[in-house]
Amino acid sequence: MINIMKEKLIIAIISLTILMAKNDTLKIDIENSQILWDGNSLKGGHNGSVKSFSGFIIKDKNKILKGEVIVNMKSLENEDIKNVKMKKKLIKVLQSSDFFDSENYPKTKFTFEEVKITNEGTYLIGQMRIKGKVVKEEIKLESIDNNSASGKFSINRSKYDIYPGFFMNLVIDKQFDIDFKIIIK
Repeated sequence: MINIMKEKLIIAIISLTILMAKNDTLKIDIENSQILWDGNSLKGGHNGSVKSFSGFIIKDKNKILKGEVIVNMKSLENEDIKNVKMKKKLIKVLQSSDFFDSENYPKTKFTFEEVKITNEGTYLIGQMRIKGKVVKEEIKLESIDNNSASGKFSINRSKYDIYPGFFMNLVIDKQFDIDFKIIIK
């Protein structure tokens, strides 16, 4: 009889703990989300997209608590070059060890565990991992609602040892831009 009461008490405590700690973990809707990139140089620039990524957002009621986005660096695509041979050449350069080294570092990750809301906007504060280097980044959201968030931010490539050789380093901007719209489900 005492064992049955203990079991019921333990089940009640576990159930209550689960209910009190319940947060919603929502996956990124890959079909309807997008991540775009844009890089500039003295000669102009290039832009494209990332075709393969995943991630999640953890919310408590309607408040974002934390999340993660993982990008497959082998899925970089160029959108501005029409010549197929030149397009493939650019992607090969971007995936080389001079840039993202996607053979050794196939994934890039942004993990945030802090959301800062100010008069200027909402910011995701977290760790960006590119080429094995981890740097604290702050990303301002341009819009946010219950099911989506979008924004644009710049990454300083020198923080991540993206160094395409002496001459190219002088010609290519130190910053590249990321524009994103994330839908969660």
